[in-house]
Amino acid sequence: MQPMMLEILQSIRSKRTNKHKSQLIAEDIIPAPVASKEDLKQFDKRLLDNKEFASDAVAGFCSVGGDTIGQSVRSIMKKVATARVWSSYSRVGKCGKEAFNELALYKIIYRACKRIHGGALTEKSYIHVVMEALRHFPHQKGGCQWKGSMGKKAESSVLSSSSEDEEDT
Repeated sequence: MQPMMLEILQSIRSKRTNKHKSQLIAEDIIPAPVASKEDLKQFDKRLLDNKEFASDAVAGFCSVGGDTIGQSVRSIMKKVATARVWSSYSRVGKCGKEAFNELALYKIIYRACKRIHGGALTEKSYIHVVMEALRHFPHQKGGCQWKGSMGKKAESSVLSSSSEDEEDT
């Protein structure tokens, strides 16, 4: 955990001297998506404790963009953490999952999307988009319920063809 956070800090320090805030990109804030809940919580603690870093995060996440609010939220979340990490979160912490809305990151992503989409983003639309994104992360590549490149139809046809092969022998 610590080496990754040190790498992030060094990356930001070196880029801060060379870049104005409006030129920050998401990779300046978080070079690679975190792969554990502990790393995400550590990143979130840093956002909470360091207001300048939080401000830089908003600016960097704005560079991710997106044509719709949903695209922006999903793209930023994919930059921050893997599908497996997001699979353990729901917006308010239902079904034994962690509560995403209790993280500072929840507000940081909201602020970035507000800058990107302006008046089109309401709190209600943001809540809806976050809930949808978190609902689908477990089924994406790397998520805890990922089925691989084969869909359910492909799986059932493989199973039926293997049972037919057994009958032929």
